[in-house]
Amino acid sequence: DILEHEELKNWNNTKIKHLLNNLCSDEHSIYFECGIARGASLCSALYKNKTKAYASDLWLETKLGKQARDKFLKNFNEFSSNFDGEVNFSDGDCWKISADFFDLDKKPNIYYYDAGHSIDDHRRAITHFLPILDEYFIMIIDDTTDPRVAEGSKLGFSDLLDQKLGEVA
Repeated sequence: DILEHEELKNWNNTKIKHLLNNLCSDEHSIYFECGIARGASLCSALYKNKTKAYASDLWLETKLGKQARDKFLKNFNEFSSNFDGEVNFSDGDCWKISADFFDLDKKPNIYYYDAGHSIDDHRRAITHFLPILDEYFIMIIDDTTDPRVAEGSKLGFSDLLDQKLGEVA
């Protein structure tokens, strides 16, 4: 079972894995994740779902070492027979992903950010991807108990509202 898989079980709590999986169970879900690491959240979101997904990582997670991408691919391939959707990967800096990477006729409506944890990264995470996201989307930000994440997210939401880039519900 994906929730008990040794490589994945300690990388997100079970509630987050269930939340992502349930959100992506809707046939209209299009998922976008920045910061894949070992694949716990991505594999959980896609498990037994027909979701189209986009995912990006620089593969710099220090806890994974130099073989980070290989560890992710091993985990992803182990569960891929349980995914019934299309997954597109971008190896590299999420801030440099071209809009061409996405099908802009069917924009992501679920966005999970778990990449860089600087204040600036989290500030940008709120507004940077707005052009490729659906008009209405759900955003999930990981590690919000980290003061940098909380501060950066707060600044990003302020930018969003001050610049009238969108609304928050």
